[in-house]
Amino acid sequence: MKLDNYLLFLGIFISLSLHSAEAREGNFSPAFKKCMSNSNGITVAMRDCYNDEIIKQDARLNKNYKTFLASQDSDTKKAFVEAQRLWLKYRDANCNALMATEAGGTLALLVGESCNLKMTAQRADELEIPAPFSGVWRGERGEDTSLSLILKQTGSKITGTYCYMDGANQIDCPGIGEALPLHGQVKGSTAIVRFPSTIDEPDKRKARITLKKDGKLSWELLEDPDCCFSPTPHSFETLDRTG
Repeated sequence: MKLDNYLLFLGIFISLSLHSAEAREGNFSPAFKKCMSNSNGITVAMRDCYNDEIIKQDARLNKNYKTFLASQDSDTKKAFVEAQRLWLKYRDANCNALMATEAGGTLALLVGESCNLKMTAQRADELEIPAPFSGVWRGERGEDTSLSLILKQTGSKITGTYCYMDGANQIDCPGIGEALPLHGQVKGSTAIVRFPSTIDEPDKRKARITLKKDGKLSWELLEDPDCCFSPTPHSFETLDRTG
């Protein structure tokens, strides 16, 4: 088989292999998938696809890494900084070793870029913070007192609204007047949120929302300077996900 035909065949084989990996992992951009489909197994075209996607995945990895570190305590953060340093060394060594199995030239570069892309995308997935606080939650205390939360977690940030039912009183409920916003930060399994004591006042109240091992939430009021001005949900041991 002539060298040119061999390279073309190998290029098509790598392209098909990568598409198979995409089907399993689903972590490459649509632009990359389209680029690879249009490359027709041509090595130079495939390399352009790889290099463009490596830039995107590297940016995604850096973003996820920084967001992940921001959500961890100091000891965990220190451990992951060292882990990331070692991972970068391993990725480069591993991909260089794969390149060394080829006879150099364009083919070796293609193998190295394929390795770099796959490992970088997988690492970005590993460090992407899930959003376990996101959802609709409800807890009850007694027969006529309940707390409902609608939360959205984005990385280490959390926002949402709440509805506190105390007997016949519906307090700060969406759709009943203006809903008061919750907003704060997530660290590990705990979110600290602030919210106003009235619609026109600043964020005077503060609460702790904890994600428990059973997947449920608990709520604890930490600060409420105007405790007698407006009813406030003080504590709920269990809030179940309802949506």
